Amino acid sequence: MRTGCRAAIVIVGIVCPWVLGDVGSTGDGLRRVGDYLVSRQMQTGDDTGGWPEEVVFTGAIGAGLAAAYGRTCEASYAQAALLAGELVNVYSGGYYGYGDEAYAVALLGDMEGSPPNAWTEALADFYENVGLGEGGTPGFIAYYETGTEPSTAVYYLAMHAVAAHAADATDKAIWRQAVIKYLSRVSDDTADWPVLALGMATWALAHTGPLDATLVDPDETGEALWEGVKLADLPGLLLSHQVSEGSGCAAGSFYWRFDHTAAGGPPPGYGFTEDTVFGAMGLAAAAARYDLPLVRQGATRARAALLRGIRADGSVWGHLCEDSPPRFLYAGEMLLALNELVVPGDLDLNDRVDLLDLAALSRCWKAETSGCECARADLDGDGPIDLNDLTILAKHWLAE
Repeated sequence: MRTGCRAAIVIVGIVCPWVLGDVGSTGDGLRRVGDYLVSRQMQTGDDTGGWPEEVVFTGAIGAGLAAAYGRTCEASYAQAALLAGELVNVYSGGYYGYGDEAYAVALLGDMEGSPPNAWTEALADFYENVGLGEGGTPGFIAYYETGTEPSTAVYYLAMHAVAAHAADATDKAIWRQAVIKYLSRVSDDTADWPVLALGMATWALAHTGPLDATLVDPDETGEALWEGVKLADLPGLLLSHQVSEGSGCAAGSFYWRFDHTAAGGPPPGYGFTEDTVFGAMGLAAAAARYDLPLVRQGATRARAALLRGIRADGSVWGHLCEDSPPRFLYAGEMLLALNELVVPGDLDLNDRVDLLDLAALSRCWKAETSGCECARADLDGDGPIDLNDLTILAKHWLAE
C-alpha cells in the first residue's frame, strides 16, 4: 500500500534566507503554490493531469487545487483540478479506495456546483457500492486492520469520513466512527505519525459531527493514553503538541510525536510540513465549529508557520525551515491547509476581515451563488447571500 504521508527527509542544513518565499498573506500563499502546481502538471502522455514521479498522489494534489479555486476563483486552478480528477477516474475506475481520491472528488463536486453533477454522482455511487459489496462498509474498513499502521489508516479514513458526509452516504456514521476507532490505536509506539493522525482526526470529526463527551476509547481496547479522553478534548490535546513561540522559524509548527522527541529520526522532532499541515487543519476545523479562542490563536500561529515554509518558486519542502526534498504532494496538502485556515469572512484573503470583505459580500447580496465569486461569499453554505452570511462576517470583524 502506498503512503499519503511524509517521505524520508534528510536535513542537510539551514536554508539560505533568499530561498524562502516571504509570503505575505494566505491569499499570496494559495496563489504562489497554486501557480507552481499548475505550471508543473503534466499535459501530455498517459499520465496527463498528474505530476512527475507523483502520479499516485494526484488525488491529494488535485484536492488542494480544487480548494484553492474555491478561495481564489483562479480559473487555471479549476482546470488543473478537473484534469487531475479525470486521471484519478482513469486509474481508479470510480473505485476511490484511497481517501484522498474520494475527498478530491467531493471537492470537485462542490467546485462544479448545482448538484447532482457527474462528480457528486460518482462519489455517491462509490459509497453505495462499498456498502453493497462483500462485508459492506465495515468490511472495507477492516482492510486497515492488517493493511497499514494506525496513523496512515486515520489519514485515509478521515478523508473518507468527510467525503462520505459530503455525499450524504447511508453509512457516513460508520466512516466517522472508524476515524475514532483507529485514533484510539495511535501512540508513539504503534504509529509512524502520531500528531499528524490526531490533527487529521480532529479535522474530520469537527467537519462531520460534534466534538462532545463521546469517549475515544469507550471499551478501553486501544492505547492507554486514550483512556478517558473525549472528543471535546481533542482540540486542546492537539494544541498541546504545537511548538511554542521563541522556537525560531519552526514556531507554530507541530511536534511529530506525542513525547516531543525525535526518537531516533532526523532532528529536530518538529517543524515538518505534513505534521503542521494536518495539525493546522484540525485546529482550524475545531475553531470554525466552536468558540475556542486559544484554538483559534493556535491556528493563526500554524498559518504563519506554513506561510513561512513556502519557497520563492511556490514549492513546498518536507521541513518548513530546513533543507529537505520538495514534493508536489506537500504543495497540494499546503493548499488544503491554507483553505481551512482562511478566517471566516476574509473574502479577499488578506488575513483580515474588514471593509473590503464587506464590500465583496455586498456585491453578491441576494445573488445566485453558482459563480465562484459569490459562492465563496456564501459563508454559511445555505445558498443565498443574506443576513446569516453578514452575521458571520460581523462576528469575525477585524479578526486576523
